[in-house]
Amino acid sequence: MSNKPIHVLHIMPTLERGGIERQLHHIVNNLSDQFSCTIAYLWDPKDVGVNEKVELNADTQLVKINRKSKWDLLGTIRSLTYIIEKYEPDIIHLWFPPIINIPAAVIARQKRIPTISAERRSLRFHGSFRGWLTDRLHYVQHLLSSRVAANFPPNAEPFFYRYIFRKKSGVVIPNGFQMPSNCEPKENYSIDTICNILFVGRIVKQKRLDILLEACAQLQRKDIKIKLNICGPESDPSLTQSINNKINTLGLEKYVKFLGYRKDWQQIAKNFDIFVLPSDSEGMPNVLFEAMLLGLPCIATKIPEVVSWVNNGNVLLVEPGSVNELSNGLKQLYQSKALRESLGQKGKSYASQFTVKNMVNSYAELYSEMIRY
Repeated sequence: MSNKPIHVLHIMPTLERGGIERQLHHIVNNLSDQFSCTIAYLWDPKDVGVNEKVELNADTQLVKINRKSKWDLLGTIRSLTYIIEKYEPDIIHLWFPPIINIPAAVIARQKRIPTISAERRSLRFHGSFRGWLTDRLHYVQHLLSSRVAANFPPNAEPFFYRYIFRKKSGVVIPNGFQMPSNCEPKENYSIDTICNILFVGRIVKQKRLDILLEACAQLQRKDIKIKLNICGPESDPSLTQSINNKINTLGLEKYVKFLGYRKDWQQIAKNFDIFVLPSDSEGMPNVLFEAMLLGLPCIATKIPEVVSWVNNGNVLLVEPGSVNELSNGLKQLYQSKALRESLGQKGKSYASQFTVKNMVNSYAELYSEMIRY
């Protein structure tokens, strides 16, 4: 048997942007010497408004997928063909987006290279034609691949995805989390005059900041003093403008603070009283588990991707899209120090099982299995 490392080519949209990229960093930085990794990426960090040093293993090779414009499909195919032929991977791990991973999967099939297709969010329809189209492209990516690897169970997903998942011997590998050494978990669950609520995530429609703002307005009308802190990058200027208009309409100008994108939000997390995730669509939400690890009492929506992993004993769960439920849940947490402390401590204990080591070992087993067969 050859002692040559198993070479995995990862195909990604960018090197540094959000939860998917952080998980990839954990994988390539912690795999054993039995593996080597190359990352082919589409955008530079500066192209998406986040420009910072990428902390990757020195042995990881980086190569950019070249194209002349956003719609230069032929250029994308040429670049991917060149990369695959030059780096000769044993396995290709397809992440996002399908627009580059579908051509990569076709090339891999032609060259008989096994592929893993990642699924990181729900494919349930949410009323957007663009979302509907993207979901169909995900199906194509999965069908062209050898295996499917998701970070949440497929139980509540559409029938066709569940069929593909079974057909491709799909595996569920939960994300792994690791707090920076300079982060201090929350220990003081008292609230002074103002309840500081924290939201962390990209400012996109499915995060339902509109619902969160209306819930905060309800609390203000009940004389519950709150401040909502929004930490995350802007993804759509028109949506940001809509959110700002809503803040003004609800009279929340003094009670909402935009912190912008902060890679180090975990270092300031202990200064907040409640963490909230009001999304109506997620994968396995990194920020929720990171907040739990930091001892923050968390409130989240009862979407399948969340309730697959947590319960009311470690996270307070409310119906998605319900202003009243979210408002009442926040009020309940505000009024009960015992509940905040219980959720904070139980959440921290529960989330500690989702380690980077466990995640990396699971991917290592999957890569090895695919090479053997």
